Amino acid sequence: MSALPRIPSQADLASAVAKRYWENAAAALETLLAESSDPASALRRYPETFRWALENENRMCLSGLMAAEYDDLPEAVKKEIQTFADVNVAWLSKVLSAARASTRLPRNILHRKSVCLQPHAA
Repeated sequence: MSALPRIPSQADLASAVAKRYWENAAAALETLLAESSDPASALRRYPETFRWALENENRMCLSGLMAAEYDDLPEAVKKEIQTFADVNVAWLSKVLSAARASTRLPRNILHRKSVCLQPHAA
């Protein structure tokens, strides 16, 4: 009997990493909103969440990389990548609604979709 812990499959490991990534992203988005003076300011700062990865040793967004291979990913990983997109879309919807209520953003801005946040839309 080995004293080493069970090593998960590649799919289990990728799923766990993707889950941790979206959980950290969700926390970062909430922090961004809390630290912003108003919803419009938070929206202007939103790209920082992706820029940070590029500025940190020129890394890309993990979910973006995985989304590029979405069709070939195991289902458990797809679920976590989709959750990352869902977290971002939900945050954007919430903050856009708040910004629209406090400023004069165009009404149709909430109905536009970003292809980058929809990994299964190619």
